[in-house]
Amino acid sequence: MAITKRTEEDKIEVVGEFKMIQVRTATIIEEDGVELSRSFHRHVVAPDSDSSGESADVKAMVAQFHTDAVKKAYADHLKSVLRRLVLRKIQNSGYHYHFVIGVNVIKKVIATDFILTFCNYWTICVL
Repeated sequence: MAITKRTEEDKIEVVGEFKMIQVRTATIIEEDGVELSRSFHRHVVAPDSDSSGESADVKAMVAQFHTDAVKKAYADHLKSVLRRLVLRKIQNSGYHYHFVIGVNVIKKVIATDFILTFCNYWTICVL
């Protein structure tokens, strides 16, 4: 009666204008070769992502689909979107609504020469 746990990338697909590579990894629990459970984890490899830690299959797809033209188009798209972001305090009926911005967004905002205006609360909205 041996219980084993294994993982496998059971689905890799390319989606959208910027050729996002979606990877689904299955975690499979088996007892004596009979599957007891299966759960899934997904992640996306974008054109500006570091793919060095990915499997050989994903790296091959990155090489095929993340061309220089796709990378440039994606970078231009991010720059366009990030220029429309405004940091501001939003008030509605006395409540402050805050949207979380991650470190990567801040780095990209700074990289696109977007001028940050600091206020009492870090909030973000799209114009």
